[in-house]
Amino acid sequence: MTEVDPSPLGQLPWSQVEVEAITALYRPRAEAYLGEQATEEKLRSVARRARILHFAGHTILDDRFPLNSALALTVPLVPKNGRQSGLLQAWEIYDNLRMAADLVVLSSCGSAMGRPVRGEGLMGLTRAFHYAGARSVVASLWGVSDRSTALLLSSFYRHLRQGLATDMALREAQLGFIRGGAGDSGSRRFTHPFHWAAFVLFGDYRQSGHKSVE
Repeated sequence: MTEVDPSPLGQLPWSQVEVEAITALYRPRAEAYLGEQATEEKLRSVARRARILHFAGHTILDDRFPLNSALALTVPLVPKNGRQSGLLQAWEIYDNLRMAADLVVLSSCGSAMGRPVRGEGLMGLTRAFHYAGARSVVASLWGVSDRSTALLLSSFYRHLRQGLATDMALREAQLGFIRGGAGDSGSRRFTHPFHWAAFVLFGDYRQSGHKSVE
């Protein structure tokens, strides 16, 4: 498989706010890895024991070869021999990643997208995480705002933490945006479906009562 080019990726200032808010909800059982800590090596070290995995960052989509699509983790400035590139591609998830997570959340643009393959269905990151062992995946259907996404997913986790099933927690977070009460003084600007309708649930909707997140 070929490598993808990470050079066009820009800053997502609200992604750190998002991760820190979610981590605070699950203390002391949550672990956050930001900046230089957010490596492929670290992911592989926690994947088998984490019940929830949350990724906040960029997705790089390859419409022609969907198995090359990737989540952007930390890219080393000077990659060393034997080190990962920092781009977690779908084919790597299929080949090298194994987990027993109840939920994987891909908080990035177009993370639910892929390419229909005859006899296989839609190939992409969502399918790859299911293959790796995730029971359910929340991902987005289009490019999203990092600010409204941070608010939406923080609300989603609050409802999840209260014991709602995954589908109902996502529904309640989205209804909060529709009603203009997402818990932020500027949230009324986010009532348009662009800000809340992109995220959808794939897999087992019955998971509930999650206690820890990484």
